[in-house]
Amino acid sequence: MNTIVERFEKIKLNIHSMQPVKPVNIIAVSKTFALEHINPLIDYGHTHFGENKVQEANAKWKEIKAQKKI
Repeated sequence: MNTIVERFEKIKLNIHSMQPVKPVNIIAVSKTFALEHINPLIDYGHTHFGENKVQEANAKWKEIKAQKKI
């Protein structure tokens, strides 16, 4: 399993162990990370990502959406 996916699963387990009253949505902040770094998480099925610049988001996510991974 990829490191980013392992960390994601650990976060989910931590949240689950807190027994939240309401559903929790994890937003992975992908700003400044190349697609090669976050692709394993996308392939794993995660769909909520955050960017801080529209230009960076357009460049990065246009390709992903064209491939219909998200």
